[in-house]
Amino acid sequence: MQMGRLHLLPGTTFSNEQDLGDYDPKRHVALTLRELERYIALDIVGSYHQSIHGTLSRPPLAVWWEHEGDIPLRLPEDRLRFWLTFLLEQERTLRLTGIHLFGLRYWSAALSADLGRTKRQLLVKYDPRDISRVFVRRTLGDPPSA
Repeated sequence: MQMGRLHLLPGTTFSNEQDLGDYDPKRHVALTLRELERYIALDIVGSYHQSIHGTLSRPPLAVWWEHEGDIPLRLPEDRLRFWLTFLLEQERTLRLTGIHLFGLRYWSAALSADLGRTKRQLLVKYDPRDISRVFVRRTLGDPPSA
């Protein structure tokens, strides 16, 4: 049901190409990524968690409150690394002037050791909602640097 409501929003891509037909999502889009996130969050927190669930016969939030002490929460050991796995990524070459992405240049002193050391491209991760910083995987096994 959750996804069904999302497909009612302008700019939907539907579930598959057959459903899409001649509909052009880019022409009909009406929400920014932030607005879409807000819509989804409010729908989950408001409508979904507060309404009677078909299988549970109760609101999911009430079931959570009843059982929250029974189930230990397992948070990721490295929360930054976990978050980085969800970011978009592109490969870029490290230049003398830094890493170029979206017409912007990014530089960190941590990158200076890599200048001229490798010809291969570096994996650059970024959050499209905030391109004020990027994360770079310098060498295999090293954590990304900001």
